[in-house]
Amino acid sequence: MELFKITYLKKTYYFTSYKDDITIDNITYTAIPISREEITKGLEENGLKITAPLMIEPFTNMAVQALTELGSVEIARYPQMITLYKGNILKTTRDLGRELITIYVGQKIILSEGQFPTRSYSATCGYNFGEKYCGVNRNNYAFSINSDNFAINEQGTLISSDAFSGKSYLQGGYIKTNNGFYNYIYQFYSDKNEIALLNALPNPTEISSITVYPTCDKSPEACSYYNNLDHFGGFPYIPNNNLTTGGF
Repeated sequence: MELFKITYLKKTYYFTSYKDDITIDNITYTAIPISREEITKGLEENGLKITAPLMIEPFTNMAVQALTELGSVEIARYPQMITLYKGNILKTTRDLGRELITIYVGQKIILSEGQFPTRSYSATCGYNFGEKYCGVNRNNYAFSINSDNFAINEQGTLISSDAFSGKSYLQGGYIKTNNGFYNYIYQFYSDKNEIALLNALPNPTEISSITVYPTCDKSPEACSYYNNLDHFGGFPYIPNNNLTTGGF
């Protein structure tokens, strides 16, 4: 069995892949269905993928926050307490149907005074939206709406507002309510000026204001939308498909 120590936004969480909780030195490792793939070693890859339940913290917040130097993972084998891996959280992807999150973790390898490059050539931008290499201040593109110009359905899962009209790249972004709740935007219906949320908002009638944070799909078009094409970190003329097996 394995123990997972996950640090995210300066808070540490402890989990185990075992069927029961494990307490060691007054620290309880909570049993959850968490798993990992084989740890890779090499020049091109030096990391692993972790799968965990989306609806458990900190994984829910990982789905709505920008992952820029905010998290790390340590994995140990129990009961030997052998450290198997230490690395930084690079990005996450979500499977909404199965309510799972996949966490991509990368390990820094130091050789003398140098470091292996962590970026690779791809058609899309390699930077995270709003990070220092991106060149966009995400907060400059956030906008707030108050209860006079938005409506939330009874379930707390849909928000409609005329303020969404003409806005691009809301899908994949997130919102923050005046009472401190974050929520991921998994669908934007531009024809209805409506966004669908990953989780239901608690007590929607008590929400008086909402701040909406758009995202970026890392395409040149999105970079142009944010007037940031000079910082585009991708190579748009590289084919996405393998020409040998997929054809032109």
